[in-house]
Amino acid sequence: LRMLAGLEQPDSGDLSVNGTQWIGRHKHLKPQLRRVGYVFQDYALFPNMSVRENILYACGDEEKTAQMLELVELTELASHAPATLSGGQQQRVALARALSREPEILLLDEPLSALDPALRAKLQLELLAIHKELGITTIMVSHDMAEIFKLADRMVELHNGTLTRDIMVDDYFTSQHHSQKFAFTGEIVRFIKADLFTVACIAIGNRIVEVALSADEADAFTVGDTVLVGTKAFHPTLKRLPSEDA
Repeated sequence: LRMLAGLEQPDSGDLSVNGTQWIGRHKHLKPQLRRVGYVFQDYALFPNMSVRENILYACGDEEKTAQMLELVELTELASHAPATLSGGQQQRVALARALSREPEILLLDEPLSALDPALRAKLQLELLAIHKELGITTIMVSHDMAEIFKLADRMVELHNGTLTRDIMVDDYFTSQHHSQKFAFTGEIVRFIKADLFTVACIAIGNRIVEVALSADEADAFTVGDTVLVGTKAFHPTLKRLPSEDA
């Protein structure tokens, strides 16, 4: 990611983005001349600036800043300092700052790794929605296979700096090695509504399993339903089972 952003120079190789050479034999385009959005693992927000000022510093445009605040739903917190925000809110500020530059490439360095599982799942869906809306080529570093399955189209695997795999995500997860199925019967005990999806809390034995559903999927179930929780790779599915009285 640092080489793509121009923060480090590779020993060799070529890089062209949309027909423009960024890296070549005698070519190293300066970072400030590359249209890159970069979300660091620790967000790297400016602590002495407000949320609005962090975004404005990147794009220099008041109107664009307002659009980004609205996009990540932080308009009401525009005057707040980063230190007063939650981890999820800081992640949104960092994402809005990166997107405000209208980048050709968006680079994400494990941006959700420090968040708790529930917030991480919520922001994964928000990140996917923003990606689909803006259509920016996005390169994300992740060690979470479930996250890769949810967000990525293509997976490149590196081991000790060497490329070991370059494959479409669907092909990887639907291969025979990853096609084993598991199914458990449980009871829906609660629904938790988020901005873009609903989490079904399902009691299976003495454990609670959470499954994210779209609004349409959630409408098909009610609390108390006995369901079959099936998985293939990391894609959970729910199926209502007939009641014992039927």
